[in-house]
Amino acid sequence: MAFRAVRSITDNDISCILAFIRETVAGAHAEGAVVGISGGIDSAVVVKLCADALGADKVHAIFMPVDSTPKEDYRQTESMCQAWGVRYDVIDIQSVSEEFGKMLSKPGDDPLQKGNMMSRCRMIVLFDAARRERSLVFGTTNRSELLMGYMTKFGDGAEDASPICRLYKTQVWEIARLIGVPEEIISKVPTAGLWEGQTDEAEMGVTYLALDKALNVMEQGASDAEMAAAAGITETKAAEIRSQVSRMMHKHSPAYAPEDC
Repeated sequence: MAFRAVRSITDNDISCILAFIRETVAGAHAEGAVVGISGGIDSAVVVKLCADALGADKVHAIFMPVDSTPKEDYRQTESMCQAWGVRYDVIDIQSVSEEFGKMLSKPGDDPLQKGNMMSRCRMIVLFDAARRERSLVFGTTNRSELLMGYMTKFGDGAEDASPICRLYKTQVWEIARLIGVPEEIISKVPTAGLWEGQTDEAEMGVTYLALDKALNVMEQGASDAEMAAAAGITETKAAEIRSQVSRMMHKHSPAYAPEDC
């Protein structure tokens, strides 16, 4: 069976997303967009798309570092927002995330647990800003992350609108170049920045290029063997990806509820 490759991004795709952003804000009678900016490509793309769609003065980008945040992220996020004319604020969440940790009965040293707390602290900041400013929170999760559940539920997976959720990670790289995201951001190693040394691809055990190829054909009905062939991975890894997608549905679906009660 022949499968379609991950398609290239076109100007029409960009126009469609810009229209979505404008219509979503207008439909909610909101005044703008709030975006958590991290120094990574996804948040940079969303900030720039919101600025292009609404006007830079309608966009508030908030950078929320912790002690392990690389210094270059401070410089890069501020530089992008200055270049695009977007309002930029820094809110350090290290102390508040530590306090949440102290309240847990068994906080331990689990980096994933700590990372999830940081992500949820950031979402509190974003939604509070959005409420005060009569704006909407625009999320930064792409389709690859969405399908794999590679985000924190009620953390970076929470938003009012999700402009890039239909784009695979490799398509986000494409759109970044088309809309003028700096090359130093595009070429950075993808990381959620939840703990020192963490990278997306190492944590998932597959490159985004291979993952996107596997997910793309899986969504077209491919078998594990066909996923493996398309992505250059083992059938075992293909099966793991399929299982992960199935198990993570709850992260991006409405809460489970009885249908006939």
